[in-house]
Amino acid sequence: KGWIRVRREELEARDMRVDVYQSFRHHAYAVAVRGTVLSNENFRADVDVAFGSVNDHLLSMIRHLSEVVRSIARRKRRNSIYLTGHSLGAYVANLAYLLMAQDAELRRRVARVALFESPGVPDTGPGKMVTFQTEVHPWWPDVQARIVEFLGAPNMINTRHRHVAGTIIRVKKHQCLKVTGAHVAKCVLGTASLALNMATIALWGWAKFTQFVHWRGIRIHPREWMTKLAHYQELSGAEEDAWSKRHYVSWILNKGRLHLWLKKNGPTFLHSARPIVHMIDAYYEVDSHLKVTKTMMVVSGGVRMGLGLTDEAAWTVLQHGMIGLWRSFDPGANRPRRREYQLVRQWPRGVWGPQGSARNIVMSCVRGLVPLHPAAPGLHNLRKPNDMAEARVCRQPGYVYEEPHHLPRWRRPWGRLLRAGGRFQRFCKQHVDRVATVARIRGSGYLRGAGKVSKRAAKKAATAIADRGREVADRAAAF
Repeated sequence: KGWIRVRREELEARDMRVDVYQSFRHHAYAVAVRGTVLSNENFRADVDVAFGSVNDHLLSMIRHLSEVVRSIARRKRRNSIYLTGHSLGAYVANLAYLLMAQDAELRRRVARVALFESPGVPDTGPGKMVTFQTEVHPWWPDVQARIVEFLGAPNMINTRHRHVAGTIIRVKKHQCLKVTGAHVAKCVLGTASLALNMATIALWGWAKFTQFVHWRGIRIHPREWMTKLAHYQELSGAEEDAWSKRHYVSWILNKGRLHLWLKKNGPTFLHSARPIVHMIDAYYEVDSHLKVTKTMMVVSGGVRMGLGLTDEAAWTVLQHGMIGLWRSFDPGANRPRRREYQLVRQWPRGVWGPQGSARNIVMSCVRGLVPLHPAAPGLHNLRKPNDMAEARVCRQPGYVYEEPHHLPRWRRPWGRLLRAGGRFQRFCKQHVDRVATVARIRGSGYLRGAGKVSKRAAKKAATAIADRGREVADRAAAF
């Protein structure tokens, strides 16, 4: 409350918008940079951010934001400046602040930089030079301590680059995770895919067991055995055909080939357990089972891969949005509500590395093979979307967190007492301010051109002034 928008800067060629808010109560300015919108310029900027390059588009956005901050610093020398942004806006605000931090005056005036779902700072290209030129200075710890990042769960956007903030907070975003139709469909598909996987494994095991029972006396592979048998049938048929057509030379050659084949492969077909006809029937039965198994594996793998890709895309959209972050804060709070955030000690990064998002897609496919996995979608997690999300985040490779310190139960009543004391203190301050206003009105001697006013009229005027001030503040907050 108490923040009023006083300025809006738009860079039409780059689809960038910067809003400047002022608070007379806090004697501060807040500069907010809009994130990605659906436009060609923003799409090109997002591609550049993904690959870690800083081209002319991003440089113009960074320069524009720097000029806005410098103009505020020149005109208002006693006001603090807060810098914030979301997604692409957070990326621009981060690089702009690292560039402005080389100026001692701007470094002193910018009190805090709050970044929401920032992709981080690249380790290659001009972004690396900006970070390197800033980190080598002795005032870098002070600059780093002023940067605070609020992130959702690790996704394909916020794990792209390195995060240099002094404080990184992961918001759990419970308000975004509800039992919706998409969640129910995902759980049903997950259970169906698991059942298909289990059936595939069972059928494959039965086929291998049947193969072992029927072919345990054969020393070679059944497929090779059938190939040799087909070769024998071919030689035998050629011999009979040559004899019937009275091609004696061909008959002698085929008979010699058949004799050599029997001498070489004859012991292979000796089997004391089952007749050869039954073995051939068993071979085709096992072969049909294995073909069905391969088909089921392809279908199950396709379902699991599609579920993993759609889940990763939906996860990124869900965790990257600003609405869930905003709902996790109470009005006027600097951090999310108690038990709805975690302090991050290490954040995963990269796409193809051991901590990258590509591995997460593979892990989401592998988790579907484990029955009743707490992080896998299924009917066992139908009513627990929040628990499933937390289990998935906590198992993320490269993610190290720490739960914030909370008061124990035996100290919570004292906390309530302290809060009650704070409310009483604010009430007393408001009463003192009202009495001071009454004294000023009575001391002035005039009210709307009239002469001396009574104490009752002065109180009435003070109440009207206070009501008018609250009305203006409420309108500004609603705006």
